[in-house]
Amino acid sequence: MPCRISKFTSQITQLSSQLEHALKTGGKRLADTDPAAGPGGLAWEKWSPERVAALRKEGKVVFVDFTAEWCATCQVNKKVVFKSPGSDQVVAAFARTGAVALKADWTNEDPVISEFLFRNEL
Repeated sequence: MPCRISKFTSQITQLSSQLEHALKTGGKRLADTDPAAGPGGLAWEKWSPERVAALRKEGKVVFVDFTAEWCATCQVNKKVVFKSPGSDQVVAAFARTGAVALKADWTNEDPVISEFLFRNEL
């Protein structure tokens, strides 16, 4: 039963995102826009342990979004942090600090992300 609920939640989240995007862009499909642009208009890079290590070695501030399309909490967090009044302050903080935004997408239960989550008890 939980698998069916997760799949249903994922479908609702996808439809909601597509509708919201269409309303904002006058009907453009999500796939017609820049795939790197993410919540808050930030340029998101794909997460990997190696990328985090390289950025930390460079002295960069690293922000990692461990997320999944079917995760309702993840989707709400994005809306609260990046799409609510005052979210421009969050985006400005990223710019001011030179923070790099990485996305660890666990929608399909990526084994590298799974191992990282398990090892770090997250």
